[in-house]
Amino acid sequence: MSDSTPRIERPTPSKIMRLLGYAPDPWQIEVLELGSKRLLLNCCRQAGKSTVAAVLAPYEAAANEGSLVLILSRSHRQSAELFHTVARFYQLLGSRFKKRQTLQELELEYGSRIVSLPCQADTIRGYSNVQMLIIDEAARVPDTLYRTVRPMLATSDGRLICLSTPNGRHGFFHHESTDGGPGWSGSCPRMSAGTPIPVARPRSTS
Repeated sequence: MSDSTPRIERPTPSKIMRLLGYAPDPWQIEVLELGSKRLLLNCCRQAGKSTVAAVLAPYEAAANEGSLVLILSRSHRQSAELFHTVARFYQLLGSRFKKRQTLQELELEYGSRIVSLPCQADTIRGYSNVQMLIIDEAARVPDTLYRTVRPMLATSDGRLICLSTPNGRHGFFHHESTDGGPGWSGSCPRMSAGTPIPVARPRSTS
């Protein structure tokens, strides 16, 4: 390919969110463009954390051929709800790459998959080389499940996104948000006059 061949630039996640008809808040833009390997979103309800995750899931799957994106929550109904939003976003973007869709799996033409799984450690083993792992309502997900799924990211060095409303000072979500170390980035939007605003900045990794 010659240097004069025009390059097709992929839209950024925040631009994709705008293409879907959303006007991202400043904290959402920051999270979407951060590219952090370990991300905590500790938000009130209706702050927009699920929208952010639903944008990042198909973005990650489309960017990495043959990749696997997993969605977990405290109940299969909740993980399926987030998966439904992911599939709807993917369809709204007019993608030509959809090969197969079931109630819990979206398979792309070039091998990538997005899968919704139940909150049961004994039924989700066997997945590996996961490019992105999304844990919804993470503050209510058992620590045993968290310890089961974390090794799925080991070989791929995949991304981990934990999003939740607060649920007390216990469990892995609270621990990682307070003592998880510099590898984590975080955002903690709250409601103020109906608008989510960031009250905690991502930690520096330096």
